Amino acid sequence: MHKALLFLLFVLFLIVPKTKGQSVYYPEHLQQTDFVQDAVIFKLKAEHLERFTIIQPIDQLEKEINISGVSAIQLSFPRAQKPSYTADRLGRKTADIRGIGTMQYTGNEALKSLLNKLSRTGFFEWVQPRFIHKPMFTPNDPQIAQQYHHELIKSFEAFDIEQGDTNVYIGITDAGIQFDHQDLGNVRYNYSDPVNGIDDDGNGYIDDFRGWNTANNTNNPTATLSPHGMFT
Repeated sequence: MHKALLFLLFVLFLIVPKTKGQSVYYPEHLQQTDFVQDAVIFKLKAEHLERFTIIQPIDQLEKEINISGVSAIQLSFPRAQKPSYTADRLGRKTADIRGIGTMQYTGNEALKSLLNKLSRTGFFEWVQPRFIHKPMFTPNDPQIAQQYHHELIKSFEAFDIEQGDTNVYIGITDAGIQFDHQDLGNVRYNYSDPVNGIDDDGNGYIDDFRGWNTANNTNNPTATLSPHGMFT
């Protein structure tokens, strides 16, 4: 009985597909206008690279996948060689572009379902839609080119997702701001405590209509010594 159980487990280990390393990239917010409807991008696993690039033509993969509607499989870099080094001098991992390719799909199955089915075949390191590149949202600020920080903090990518909401308020603790700056047209004022010499809102700060200067303990948070508050 014990030997029979071990044999059964061994057989199951052989026939159950391995899923380690398989990946499907399909962002939750993805819309149909974000990708090409009839195309998929993939990367073959390392153990299949030689087989489908040297021993057998890549179109043989179509027969082995055996998914209705999949066709025109081709490698994007058929002459690519394995990188000589795994990392550069700065320790950054080198990219191995071998096995990256595309395929066409003319079936009726939803793309996400198709990607999951392709991943379960065990041939691919990853599969994903063929995304459509679109221009990013850019503010109409005439001085945007002079603001180096947007590139550093990826602001333009963020603008594609969110351009602001008048119902959201942001409070910043910093070195003060320049209230007449052209980029700060929507400053939020504390109308619960107008300038009248009384702490109307009872928060311990008299007339903090525009905020509070904790350095000088006054109700004038205008930037004086440092413009850092403007940057943030």
